[in-house]
This record gives sequence, structure tokens and C-alpha cells, in this order.
Amino acid sequence: MILGFGPVLLWPSGTDDLLGSEKWGAGPTGLLLKQTGGWTYGLLFNHIWSYAGDGHRAYVSNTFLQPFISYTTKTKTTFG
Repeated sequence: MILGFGPVLLWPSGTDDLLGSEKWGAGPTGLLLKQTGGWTYGLLFNHIWSYAGDGHRAYVSNTFLQPFISYTTKTKTTFG
């Protein structure tokens, strides 16, 4: 089992008002990963809270969850 933790950052980089939140944000991120018998599976997750930015834009409080699974054959072909 592999565990990883660290920060996630959000910065207002949208090229158009409709493409970004115009907010700065930060929060925790993590990874749970297991590899066994050719299988790799786990979950990548984070949560972001805004702390600065355009006062006329909505507050940001977003959670991201990405489960993943893949299988690598004995001939080194990977399916995911």
C-alpha cells in the first residue's frame, strides 16, 4: 500500500471569466495506491477552499475524487 499526502493549489489562470473562478485557493490532497499481481488500483483525492480573489465571484469549496484501476500483462501491455 502506498500513501501520499500534500498540498493542492488553485490560482486564477482562466483566460476568460467563464473559464475560471477568479479565486486563489488551497487544500489537502492525497493518494491511496495498491499494486499486486499485475493490478494497480487506488484513489486520488483533494479538496480546495478559496481564500482570496474577486469578491464578486462565488466562494470555492470543491472536492475531487478520481478512482483508478489498471492491469499489466506478462508481456507488459497495460489496460486501464
